Amino acid sequence: MQQQQQQQQQQKTNSELRSALGRVYLQAGQLDQAEAHLAAVAADPSAPEPTKALNAAFLASARGDWDKAGELLRGLLVVQDDVNYAVRQFYSFVCQLNTLFFSFFGFPGC
Repeated sequence: MQQQQQQQQQQKTNSELRSALGRVYLQAGQLDQAEAHLAAVAADPSAPEPTKALNAAFLASARGDWDKAGELLRGLLVVQDDVNYAVRQFYSFVCQLNTLFFSFFGFPGC
């Protein structure tokens, strides 16, 4: 029983580390490396679904797919967990960028 709990904790830690590493690669502009780590988290059944969705939103943003990023983040706004605060902050940031960009060209934002 204790060994099973240790394995679950190790898997959780692994997905948390891979998420963090994937996000660092995103910030560095290395999408291929980021995608590899974030795909491993997405395939991990022990990783929390909100973490997977937030990772997908970050990746969509890095690719410039603002519609998908917004959709993923709006879906996370109803989730009440530790990720929620970060989601709200990131969504606010995306909306500000979206509004700024599209107002420049005469289109509505979020």
